[in-house]
Amino acid sequence: MNSMRNIKFLIIFILFSSFGYSQSVTSVQINGELFELPGKWEFVTKLKESEQYHFSNKKKDLGIMISVRIASNFDFFDKSLSEQELVEKFYNWEADYWTEDYGVKAEVSEVKRNPDPYYIIWKLFAKNALDNNTDITNYFLYSYINNNLISISLLDNGKKNMPEKKIIEFLEKIYLQ
Repeated sequence: MNSMRNIKFLIIFILFSSFGYSQSVTSVQINGELFELPGKWEFVTKLKESEQYHFSNKKKDLGIMISVRIASNFDFFDKSLSEQELVEKFYNWEADYWTEDYGVKAEVSEVKRNPDPYYIIWKLFAKNALDNNTDITNYFLYSYINNNLISISLLDNGKKNMPEKKIIEFLEKIYLQ
């Protein structure tokens, strides 16, 4: 009798523990593509020029920007390019913008390439970008889905809340959902 009560207690404990520690997900749809952001995220704004949607996670003090743009709208688009070549062009186009002198001279470095599905993760480092004492490092995942070039970026606002390995896993989790 006592063992039966212990088993019931154990089952109830496991169920409540699972619910108590389950991670929430924020689902967002941008230009027909669905993304699931781990945790609780709030929409902040849409940047008109880059068509990036900005989301904030106040608990983690992080920001995410996501854009889903029709590939043929870019100057470098050529219908003879493969999906992989389009992602390469997108990355190079963006890297060139940031490494040339457009107000903020930044360092760009590639972090990871994945062959299937193809994507590039890269980071941008800008010294004294927010003010004279704050450096920023932003990580980006670039890919191609359904005739769209995808950009997902994690903004740490100079806080360095997550190690690089965790940032890579986080971006991949959002993209590979």
